[in-house]
Amino acid sequence: DVVISGSINGTGNNYENSDAWIFKVSNNGTLLWDKIIGTPDIEKGNGLCKLQDGGFVIAGQFGVSGSNDFTGYAIRTNSNGDTLWTQVVDTIGIDSDGGFEDCTELLGDSLIAFVGNAPATSWSKMCAVTLDRSGNVYNYFKSWHYAGGANNVEATSDGGFIVAGGYSNFGGIGELNKFNDWG
Repeated sequence: DVVISGSINGTGNNYENSDAWIFKVSNNGTLLWDKIIGTPDIEKGNGLCKLQDGGFVIAGQFGVSGSNDFTGYAIRTNSNGDTLWTQVVDTIGIDSDGGFEDCTELLGDSLIAFVGNAPATSWSKMCAVTLDRSGNVYNYFKSWHYAGGANNVEATSDGGFIVAGGYSNFGGIGELNKFNDWG
């Protein structure tokens, strides 16, 4: 079976009123369940990680309806996709490219790392945030590099994580950054 997250438009053919979406399909493609997670505002599901307890966390974006600015959004579900909590993480700021792209559970089953984009003067910057199991911000890792974004995160065996992304100040450069749980 496979679990996938994304976004679904609530009304119209734009992001206005879009909601985060998580669904599970069998190996032969049969839909087993699907859940839409949203409010009258805008929620997008970008990345998904499965937790050791069988539940899931979605990394995404949150924006106020009628606005084109987004910030980080985390959604925690149980193994059936039922929402346990949602968290708007505005410590990264608000920007048209803001929000989380990916997430991973860190070693020890107590923290979840999220990476994505934070606003800068003219472009987005890479950012990383760790949340505890209840959705509270544990640590915010300062943004780095203009005109870039953090796209992927993986846990490392020492309890930290590595972030992959890139920036385009000088024609496009890939980058890897290693963090412990305190930065």
